[in-house]
Amino acid sequence: MQKRLNQLTIALEQLEDEANALIDDLNDKVATRVLQPLFTKAKAQFPEHSAVLDYLNAVMKDMIQHVEAIVNDSDDAFRPSSVEVTPSRYAVNVLVSHPKDSGAPIVFEDLPTHLNLLGHVEQVTQHGTVMTDVSMIRAGALHRANGGYLLLEASHLLEHPYAWQGLKRALQSKHIKLSSLEQMLTLTGSLSLAPQAIALDVKVILIGEPDLYYELLELEPEFDAVFKIRADFHDEVPRSPESEQALVAKMADIIRSYQLLPFNQQAQAAIIDHLSLQAENQNKLSLHSDRLMQLLQEANRHATIRLHDKPVNELANLTNLVDARDVQRAIDDSEERSSYLKELYWEELKDGQQLIDTQGMAVGQINALTVISYADTEFGMPARLTALIQPNIGTGEILDIERDVELGGSLHAKGMLIMTSYLRALFSQHHALNFSASLAFEQSYAHIDGDSATLAEACALLSALADVPIKQSLAITGSMNQLGEVQAVGGINAKIAGFFDACCEQGFTGEQGVIIPKANVSQLMLREDIIQAVKNQQFFIYGVASINEALALLTDLPVIIRTKKGRFSKKSLFGKIVKRLETWEANDLPEQHAENATPLVSKAVAVKPMK
Repeated sequence: MQKRLNQLTIALEQLEDEANALIDDLNDKVATRVLQPLFTKAKAQFPEHSAVLDYLNAVMKDMIQHVEAIVNDSDDAFRPSSVEVTPSRYAVNVLVSHPKDSGAPIVFEDLPTHLNLLGHVEQVTQHGTVMTDVSMIRAGALHRANGGYLLLEASHLLEHPYAWQGLKRALQSKHIKLSSLEQMLTLTGSLSLAPQAIALDVKVILIGEPDLYYELLELEPEFDAVFKIRADFHDEVPRSPESEQALVAKMADIIRSYQLLPFNQQAQAAIIDHLSLQAENQNKLSLHSDRLMQLLQEANRHATIRLHDKPVNELANLTNLVDARDVQRAIDDSEERSSYLKELYWEELKDGQQLIDTQGMAVGQINALTVISYADTEFGMPARLTALIQPNIGTGEILDIERDVELGGSLHAKGMLIMTSYLRALFSQHHALNFSASLAFEQSYAHIDGDSATLAEACALLSALADVPIKQSLAITGSMNQLGEVQAVGGINAKIAGFFDACCEQGFTGEQGVIIPKANVSQLMLREDIIQAVKNQQFFIYGVASINEALALLTDLPVIIRTKKGRFSKKSLFGKIVKRLETWEANDLPEQHAENATPLVSKAVAVKPMK
């Protein structure tokens, strides 16, 4: 009986095995029939990627083998988590995905750390154990830009430790290899994934200032081997119909991006003119995007306020809501916010603490046009420049007081030496230079640099030498070479505006104006009130090419008249200077020296008191 029971048990087990085999075979057939079309469709998308096809075949085979666990939901490996749709056993981490026919990727990484550039493997802590898997691999900027272009700020790249080394290593090896920064910085390595290196084909573009480029060339021996092409970009473009049209298109993009109100043609024209003012040249346009964006947004705000109380039916008929008035208000607001230091200077001028004459005449005294720059703002201020002569003392030496007290820079000193050389070449052939002189910017307590005051200094000195007064109603700026030719200077619009405001404060006489280099005329982008004053002949702007033209305007005298013997005529300005040199040599007694010394403001015409 027991033997019979054993036989029946064996038979039942055999039947069970056969049934299980039949069930497994049925499951395989059903699973194959269900999965085959799905995987065939998936594999059709990657016909040229053998690794992907092999992976899909392996996944299909594994799913068929474990179809019962999948159907019965009896294994956590085949069960989707609360945050994932795909079971962890078949999870795929797609690091980078570029749309089909989208072209080469262009990626800008604004935080180029080592991890953000090369990618990293994240980790989680569960019950005190650090864990990770393939789903925690994160792509870097090099992965996203692979096959295309990666743009980086050079200064930002150098701010982060190991970022430059990682980028350089990837570009040199042409492979992206994920490396744990923790392993690089610690002595004990931690268990982590080691993904296979990926072939790299990318163009990296570093954006930065020229000074940083030269520092990298000097300090990083391999820099020029990795980055072989250098390109300079201008922050200005020539003003032409094409460039104006391009900037209008850029404005349209900004308006659309920030959902601003439409700008009419007058508003666009006002912005274009302001871009020329920023470039300090009427034939160029500034390309400073941030300033343009700020101007558009502020003009939009003024238009919104102005149109707030208009009836709805009127707004419906308006297609262009922001006009030139709103643009000008935005410009005025910007200037007002940065005018604190300017207001302090002008308060001193109004209170009479800063001495400036805009009327009358004086010897050895001139109004020099200067510009004060701080942060991203500059404004013009007239400054009194004086020259004093000491007869029969020295051989034509000129004391630069600003330089001696270390308030003058090297460029200012260069201008003084050029002026000295010009005067020696001009008069030493006619007479020995038996004098010494001193030049100073009165009430100036800040550092002065640049050679834009060379022309003013030369005119003041020649006025003192000739004892001929010059007009205080004119202010002057310009660089000068050793031949007496006037050269262009910077900040011309701000300088003109500074003296114009001083004349406006003290009252117009119809004689005030400025003398500027002729080469700067094309850079004039003046305020509307200055333009109107010039049209009404209340204010004048003179462009000169030589110091002789400037002196003629300042003194109303002929500068050079030569006699038949080739000497300067006594009727000319230079002839008066030679005459005084001869007089100083003849009068060699100490008391006569004192009598013939040139006072600072001799023969000065009375000036009206400041209002």
